[in-house]
Amino acid sequence: MVVHQWRLLEYGEDALTTLGVAENIALALQELGDHEAARAVDADLLPRFERAAGKDYAGSKRTRNRLEKTLRALGRDAEADEIQGGITKF
Repeated sequence: MVVHQWRLLEYGEDALTTLGVAENIALALQELGDHEAARAVDADLLPRFERAAGKDYAGSKRTRNRLEKTLRALGRDAEADEIQGGITKF
């Protein structure tokens, strides 16, 4: 979290370096089994990645895939299907 705060101050909220650190936080939350917290981070992160670098950017794709997996783990299959279809409404 300290690294993320430093990146926010140094580079700004939507800089790719800041988004990359946030992505690592979401991944760690998912691996720890805190699916709801991971979902919240990824739901915020996905549109920011897409704005900053586009839908085809590797970070956007990883975040979309992780968000879909997390939603399925939470039993929210309809939302996961929307993510797979490229709809990012949250």
